[in-house]
Amino acid sequence: MNMQIILRQLDTDDFGKMLKACKSSRERFYLEAARINPNFEYHIDLPGPDGPAEPVDMLTWLADPKRFPDD
Repeated sequence: MNMQIILRQLDTDDFGKMLKACKSSRERFYLEAARINPNFEYHIDLPGPDGPAEPVDMLTWLADPKRFPDD
């Protein structure tokens, strides 16, 4: 989903609420980048049919520090 179109339509107060709801600086970075840069895209490899060949537990996948480094 391309959030950039939605984010650019938000007024400053509503966008601030979205930033405040973010759980990490990584989430804030991607929201801010999408709002500023109309060509910004962010893609991640999801587990499942289009992801790795071997089955992956979702909690393990989300906890992988290479995929989602800590703040």
